[in-house]
Amino acid sequence: MDSRPETIRKSVEGSLKRLGTDYIDLYYQHRIDPQISPEETAGTMVELIREEKIRYWGISEVNEEHLHCAHAVCPVTAIQNRYSMMARWHEELFPGVEELGITYVAFSSMANGFLSGKYSQDSVFEKGIDYRSNMPQYTEEGVKKAGSFWPC
Repeated sequence: MDSRPETIRKSVEGSLKRLGTDYIDLYYQHRIDPQISPEETAGTMVELIREEKIRYWGISEVNEEHLHCAHAVCPVTAIQNRYSMMARWHEELFPGVEELGITYVAFSSMANGFLSGKYSQDSVFEKGIDYRSNMPQYTEEGVKKAGSFWPC
């Protein structure tokens, strides 16, 4: 969650060292820090691109306003948001990312395993160990909602 410029730089430097490379092709801001403006984060990315430490950057779990503010400072190459038949709330981003030429990378496209058919509302996940223990699709209400996606 810490997107202060010095934290991003430390993270990039550490990644470069661990990867044994001079640059990162696509560097993601995985969690938006509410204390740091999108413009400040994007400004750090501009510097890292100029220094040839990263080539492109992306943002995970971004909304339209944050994306446009960041993109105005440093073009965003990709965004990574949840998207599946059960999680379609980011579809409002589609026209904007298409217009700006930004790639939408969907994560959790199988709704954290629910759409695989392997799990159900009766599945038990260990609290504190398996993040699915708190996911709404594994509740009775979530299962009913999922049933609306299939005609049979």
